[in-house]
Amino acid sequence: MRILFVVPPFLEEGLEMEAKESIGIGYLASVLRGRGFEVDLLDADLLQLKAEEAVQRICTKKYELIGFSLLEGTIESAVKILKGLRRRGVTSHIVLGGYFSTLVTEELLSELPEVDSIIRGEGEYTLLRLAQRLLEGKDWKDLEGIAYREGDHVTISPNRDPFDLDEIPLPSRDLLPEVLKRGGVAGLVGSRGCFANCSFCCINSFHKASGTPGWRGRSVEA
Repeated sequence: MRILFVVPPFLEEGLEMEAKESIGIGYLASVLRGRGFEVDLLDADLLQLKAEEAVQRICTKKYELIGFSLLEGTIESAVKILKGLRRRGVTSHIVLGGYFSTLVTEELLSELPEVDSIIRGEGEYTLLRLAQRLLEGKDWKDLEGIAYREGDHVTISPNRDPFDLDEIPLPSRDLLPEVLKRGGVAGLVGSRGCFANCSFCCINSFHKASGTPGWRGRSVEA
C-alpha cells in the first residue's frame, strides 16, 4: 500500500517562510514505515510549488491513502489541490490532520466533499490503524480519534487515549537535505504541548479538543 503525506503551500503574497522540516509528517512516516507501509513525503511549501504543480506531482504515482497536514495559512491551497486531484480522477482515501483540522472538523467535512476523513489530535497511531483497515478492506469508521461525513451528517468519534511519546520512533528525515540546501537547520522535538495557557494560541485548544495533556516530554534516553 502506497501512502503520501502532503504539506500544502502558503499562498499569502509577500509571505516568506523560513526553510524548515515538517517534522510532523516525518513522525507519521516513521510509524507507518515501521509497519511495512510505503510512504512518500511532499512538502509543497518547502519546494515552493504552486497548487497546480503539487497536483501534477501527486498524480505521477498512484496512492491508496493521501494525508494533508493543514494550517490556517495553507487551507486555501489545500482546497485547490483537493479539487484538482478529484477532477483528475484520483480516488485515493483523503484524510486531513493537524491543528487546523482538529479545531474546525465539522466545517471542513461539511464544506469539502473531496475529503473522506479527518484525524483529530495526535495522528500517528490513529493513522496507522486507518491505513491497516484500508489495506485489509475493513470498516474504519469505528476508530477512535477520527471524524467522517455520511450524507449531511458529520460523525466525530471519541478521542483516543494519549500515548507515551517514547513509543514513537524518531522521525523520517526525507526533507532534511532540501531544508539544509535552502539554508535551514535540523529540527528536534523533545516535547509536545505547552505549560502556559495563552488565550491567543491554538495549542491549548488543540489538546483540549483531542483529550491530550497540556505538556509532556520525551525522555532523554529515547
